[in-house]
Amino acid sequence: MTNKWNEPDWAKLGDEAVRFFYWFSRFEYVLKKEGYTKPDQENAEPDRDSFAKKGLTKKFFDNIKDKPTADILFKKAPRKQIVLSDGKLGWCPKEPDFPTRPDSIQTLFVYIRRIRNNLFHGGKVPGGLDVRDKELINAAQYVLEQALENAPKEVQDAFKNPSDSHG
Repeated sequence: MTNKWNEPDWAKLGDEAVRFFYWFSRFEYVLKKEGYTKPDQENAEPDRDSFAKKGLTKKFFDNIKDKPTADILFKKAPRKQIVLSDGKLGWCPKEPDFPTRPDSIQTLFVYIRRIRNNLFHGGKVPGGLDVRDKELINAAQYVLEQALENAPKEVQDAFKNPSDSHG
């Protein structure tokens, strides 16, 4: 890190993180494009819960939880970054009324979004990603790929053939 803005060595971010950002953003765009949006909102926000309920099945969830690639999501789920009582950033040890391991497709998508948020908004990059970060990214990537494989055809087609994506 030798530049004046203390920019990290981008090579340490890793190809898996860049690939995950790409997939996450495309996946969310496709959900919105195919009508999986939160109702009664002016902003176009993806409705992952609606997609989980309408676009995927419990069988999808049962298959995911049996896969070693996704194991970390069920054993060491990503934690939520919070502001501690002293005003410093920290990690929530356990959220009230929220499972410590995914119990549904919806919870799985919350964890995937959390992985993205922790990378994008958190302090993960400056020193590079650790082994756990990479495992979480790879697990999230795997779930997104499997969700797309099991999604309705129009969602798959929209992902393969992006159009009108210029803002």
